[in-house]
Amino acid sequence: MAGPRKPAHPDLFGWSSAAQAIQEFEPEQVRAATLAGVICKAMKLALAECGEDRETIAYRMSGFLGERVSKNMLNAYVSEGATEKAIPLPRFIAFVQATGDMRLLNLIATPFDRLVVDRRCEGWIRAGQLAAAAREKQAELQATETEFNFALRMAKGAARR
Repeated sequence: MAGPRKPAHPDLFGWSSAAQAIQEFEPEQVRAATLAGVICKAMKLALAECGEDRETIAYRMSGFLGERVSKNMLNAYVSEGATEKAIPLPRFIAFVQATGDMRLLNLIATPFDRLVVDRRCEGWIRAGQLAAAAREKQAELQATETEFNFALRMAKGAARR
């Protein structure tokens, strides 16, 4: 008896971590009056959900950067009231690395109308781009053929006179 039939093409959402391909915070989770406040709320949420204590995250950040990051510094970065203590970009990158929370990257990309996706989706995205470009070229070819045929009919009509 034959086993279950396998589809000819892989299912885009069939891989086990499809839900993790695009990760974003729910807007109500990080709502704040300022961008600095949004970032602080998001970082605080990432800390709460990562399953590690702040001491461990600070230690991981230190290892990633090659410079000391203390728990107190980390506390200052996630304090909404202390916007003058905004986290510098290299430390933000280290924070993302230490917590593993990719939603933070989309938080930064969103104001630019961009989206950060898992690299495993790159092939599907490229295939979609190529398909869209092929449809555009096909439409251009059809329009050119229509124009050519019209010009040809006009030339034949003019030659008969």
